[in-house]
Amino acid sequence: MMRGVYTGAAAMAAALQWQERIFRNVANVNTTGYKAEKVSFRQIEELLLSLGTSTDQAGEGTLPLAAGLPEGPIDLSQGPLWETDRELDVAIDGPAFFVVQGEQGELLTRDGAFGLDAQRRLVTKSGLLVLGDGGPIQLPPGQIAISAEGAIYVNGQRVSSIRLAIPEGNLQRAGENMFSATTRQAQAGEARVLQGYLERANVNLQDEMAKAMAALRTYEAAQRLLLAQNQTLDALGRAVQA
Repeated sequence: MMRGVYTGAAAMAAALQWQERIFRNVANVNTTGYKAEKVSFRQIEELLLSLGTSTDQAGEGTLPLAAGLPEGPIDLSQGPLWETDRELDVAIDGPAFFVVQGEQGELLTRDGAFGLDAQRRLVTKSGLLVLGDGGPIQLPPGQIAISAEGAIYVNGQRVSSIRLAIPEGNLQRAGENMFSATTRQAQAGEARVLQGYLERANVNLQDEMAKAMAALRTYEAAQRLLLAQNQTLDALGRAVQA
């Protein structure tokens, strides 16, 4: 009987985690280069089935309150491209990422809204150094042009190249639009750099709102299960005392 209580509570917690991830996607719909986290109803179904069937070595049901919704994969699909005509705005068409220097190592991002710091080094909006093939990119004054391969020209002279990397393992989120992963160098033709463009978030609001409603219904169903179990326990307690 207590198993039903714990299962209902764990299912409510999983539904709340699902809602939190949906709301995070929705909150970042206007974040440049944001990649949505995939959370499907199938994942919820599999979790609920595991709560209902798991047993310990003694054959008794385990207490599933510690069960959590597993991390969903990052949706790597291309986001819509937005033309800005700004010379330091760049977007990637393809599976590659820009590489930037984080506080504890290299990070990946699709947010190409770059600028220049006081030393004329190429930086992200948060001030992280954008890395080229030889390290941080420093640009002299002049007119900047960026080729489809990521080569940077100032007044017609090639001065550097933006480093493009392809993730080889699962991405780990390190911020709204920053990630960490093992990578390899992008090869010629795998990705294209577009100067004067930015990539919007790949969040589909209609799909996210449909998932939010499903998460709410899952939470309500689990809540009804928990209340029914509590009522049964109360009735059993009164019967024992009578």
